[in-house]
Amino acid sequence: MNFGVIIAARAASQRLPGKALLPLLGIEVLRLVIRRVKASCLSSSFILATTENTEDDALEEIASEEGIFVFRGSVDDVLGRFSAAAATFFGPEIDYIVRITADCPFVGGETLDPILRQCRELVSFDLTTTKPRYPHGIDYEIYARRLLGEIDKKPEITAEEREHILNYVYNREAKFRVVRLTPPENLRAPDVQFLLDTRDDYATMRNLLRGIDDIYVSAEELVKRSRNEN
Repeated sequence: MNFGVIIAARAASQRLPGKALLPLLGIEVLRLVIRRVKASCLSSSFILATTENTEDDALEEIASEEGIFVFRGSVDDVLGRFSAAAATFFGPEIDYIVRITADCPFVGGETLDPILRQCRELVSFDLTTTKPRYPHGIDYEIYARRLLGEIDKKPEITAEEREHILNYVYNREAKFRVVRLTPPENLRAPDVQFLLDTRDDYATMRNLLRGIDDIYVSAEELVKRSRNEN
């Protein structure tokens, strides 16, 4: 079972424009996400999937500097963008894809690899997800590579489900093999949020990181800090 990672990011955001370019730990959020995720030992290929809008040129530049593939496609048809990105850059050896979004700055290899090991113990699945049991923002969705192509052909798929590419599965969960993972004890914190969505989220993250200069700070340490501050 081989895994490829696709990171979704775009500069446009109604609540926090340009959030993927904001600095955290001395580097841009997108660069932070890429470096942390590339620490994975069980993922063999990485893609940034962004849009064709000129405002996303800066995201492409960061991804290229960090040595990962870049695919640019539709703003609204995220399902089509992900499918085309995988078809363009992943070889036939990649049979499962990890979906990550750049508004989750604290994902990384140290939390992803244990999840991928659990995936390898499963006989088969359509989707394995950390939602909703892990801290919000330590989010991974691992899906069978064939899945998006199958969803794309469904006549009943909605525009919202094309934008949020796995909602088609969540909305019809009984029809799919979905595995919801239980986190280890040190990450059983579904009430803790590490999602960068608003200016307040950004201020909270900067405060959480005071005194830390290691971009690979563990999720466990961040959970402890979050709990102590609350």
